[in-house]
Amino acid sequence: MSKPRHFVFDWWVVQKRVIYLLICLCDPLRPAAGGAVYVWKYGNPLRNIDTSLKPPSGARFISLKATSA
Repeated sequence: MSKPRHFVFDWWVVQKRVIYLLICLCDPLRPAAGGAVYVWKYGNPLRNIDTSLKPPSGARFISLKATSA
C-alpha cells in the first residue's frame, strides 16, 4: 500500500513585504469587483442617460413689455 501524499510547508517562508505587496496590488481591485457585481446584479445604472439636448417641457415665460402706440 502506498502512503497518502501530503505537502509539508514548514520550509516555505513568506516575507512580510510580499504579503503587503499582495494587499497593495489587490486593494484597488476591490472597488472594480464591487462595481462589476453591482452591474451584474442590478444592471447598468447609466444606460438610460439621454445625450440629446432637448429643451425640457414645462412652463413657458411670456414677456409682458408695455408697448406704446
